[in-house]
Amino acid sequence: MSSDMKEITALRLTLLANGYAPLASIDKLCVLPNWPRSPVDEALITRRWARMRRYTATGIRVENGLAVIDLDVDNVPAMAELAERLKGILPGAFLLCRHGKGAKIALFVRTAEPFKRICSKRWLKPGDTAEGGAHGAEIFGGASARYFGAFGWHTLDRIKYRWAGNSPADTPLDRLPVFTKKQFFAAIDAIECILRRRGWQVVERSVGGENVAHRVHDLVEGMAFECNDGVTRTLSELQEMARLDAVQGLRCSASWLEGPTAKRTDRCLIGHTATGQLTVVENDSGVTHMVKTDIDDIIAEKLRRLAAGKPTALDIINEEWRRRDRARAGKRK
Repeated sequence: MSSDMKEITALRLTLLANGYAPLASIDKLCVLPNWPRSPVDEALITRRWARMRRYTATGIRVENGLAVIDLDVDNVPAMAELAERLKGILPGAFLLCRHGKGAKIALFVRTAEPFKRICSKRWLKPGDTAEGGAHGAEIFGGASARYFGAFGWHTLDRIKYRWAGNSPADTPLDRLPVFTKKQFFAAIDAIECILRRRGWQVVERSVGGENVAHRVHDLVEGMAFECNDGVTRTLSELQEMARLDAVQGLRCSASWLEGPTAKRTDRCLIGHTATGQLTVVENDSGVTHMVKTDIDDIIAEKLRRLAAGKPTALDIINEEWRRRDRARAGKRK
């Protein structure tokens, strides 16, 4: 084992002893099989991960009461104002403050009760477009699979995670401050109030709240997806990769949605559901796009006819079955 891997292994053992669940990662990406549920113990760290020389970064899984406040606001003046306000709402929350890319930070705290996700709307600075990147905040409470990069390289552009003073390597989990969901919601409200007062605009279709997930079924054949590995793929190709669980770390531009002016190939996250169905998440709005199917058209038509007070084909079929049931019941009498 190299001296670097010995140091990384020692760090992961320390994190484990401090009550955290470390995960071996490649930059910010964790591609370990079954990482959301696999137990982490000393044997895994010292016998398996120590031999995985490409996995030099370390993440931390959000569990066992851990919560992470992800302040995705890449603007120094706005972040300074947000930090000052949050210190009053969440006393002690900056005990573990992780810096990543730009002005963005993540605060590692604890929650009084598990929850999946509480988030703000997505916001744009005055004069910016979605292509320039949106801003917002998310809080993850351990009730769904999530991990955060903590040590090592953040991305391939060679930015390292850094901690402002304390880190999970010297601060056990049980020393972190505990907050309620009410306090977390108050923090989100304060963040949106500050951004609104600074003249920022809400990204169209973005929503805030708890466990919000906006899905639309609008991916169709003929779309082309310009990916961050330099390859432009068809919808069928992405569907097959999703089915084979081969989309880890893959992103694409929003040109399939907005046209050729959308060029940032890190803007949309390509993934899949638990059943292997393709998902494309447009990060700025938070909308998850999925493949359009015939049933989507049927449902849409039914909703349109219901809104107009007209019977749908399904209504007519159901009424015919009810008529036949009544007729059979009458014969039995």
